[in-house]
Amino acid sequence: MRSPLTATCMGYSNLSQQHPKTTRPRSLRWSPRLLELEGRLPYAISYVGVVAYNAFGNIAGQQSRSIALLNQRGDGIVITLLSSREETLFFTKQVAEGVGTEALSPEESAAVDRALGR
Repeated sequence: MRSPLTATCMGYSNLSQQHPKTTRPRSLRWSPRLLELEGRLPYAISYVGVVAYNAFGNIAGQQSRSIALLNQRGDGIVITLLSSREETLFFTKQVAEGVGTEALSPEESAAVDRALGR
């Protein structure tokens, strides 16, 4: 006995064979759109690396973070949040091909390395 899912799938494939008006499979009708989306994928955020640490001596619990958001080419940004009891500082730095366009702190470099699996 076939499972309901198999029967449904087989019934659907039989229906498509019964309708000769459908000249192309459905997947081919979407290919221009899929090709456009596929062309954009290298620019989408694909890799994320997070490093938690203590930036200041007056607070514990690793409240500070450096977060790397990179695409397939290794381009993107590093967001750094330095938390203390009095304030939180927020920084961003650009990354191109896996390297900071300006000097990265050791924690920011570690976030980039973690995102790229190094």
